[in-house]
Formats: sequence, C-alpha cells, structure tokens
Amino acid sequence: MDDLINAINSIYYSVIDDIEINILSKQIVFELTLYENGNRTHHIMQFGNVTSILWLEKPQNSQAFSLPNCEYYELTSVTIQRIGAATCNSWLKQYLMEYNVAIEIWESALLINATEVSIDNQFYSIND
Repeated sequence: MDDLINAINSIYYSVIDDIEINILSKQIVFELTLYENGNRTHHIMQFGNVTSILWLEKPQNSQAFSLPNCEYYELTSVTIQRIGAATCNSWLKQYLMEYNVAIEIWESALLINATEVSIDNQFYSIND
C-alpha cells in the first residue's frame, strides 16, 4: 500500500485535462498534467473494476464556489480509505454504498469503489 500512496503523492495538484468514466467497462481514466519547478509532465491514472461511483458538490448556497466556472480543475487530493454512505430510501438500500477512494477536485468529491489503479502503467491493488 505504501507504493500506491507514494505514486499518488507524486501526482498531487495535477491539472485534470480529462476524465473518462466508462460504466460498461468499469473504468475511470484521468488524464493529468503536473506543473512543478518549471517542468510539465503528463500522467494517466486509471481505476479498474469500478463497482460504484458517487459525485458530490458543495451546495451552491454554502459558498460562492462554482465548479463549472473554474478556469481549470485540479486533483486536490486522493485518499485511499473505506467510506460508507447511508440512505433511508428502501429502493437504494439494496445497493452497496461503500467506497474505497475519495478524489477531491477543488471543493467537490468523487467517491469510487475499485479494486485496482494504475498510474502511468504501474499497477496497484487497492486493499481495504
């Protein structure tokens, strides 16, 4: 797990050039550009065997933050840990609402449940 954390740390604060969510192939792919010390490097972070995703934004009335009005999007943080969501809705209760990756993009979060991630073609297993 330490290798995965180190790989994630090496791409923190990257600019997100594109996000592709492919539900049918159970993949999420981030195309990233990291600007550091006058250098620019490109990176691909791909989650595989994705079984659930949840996108969360702060309510518009909580602050003046507006994700669509950002000039660029930044990979603010990536956390590997078990996160559970609860619902009172009887229909939704039949679905597992657990996640093991939290990706912060400015003041929004993408929660993912996946078993693997690759960063620049280096593969890692996500253990709970």
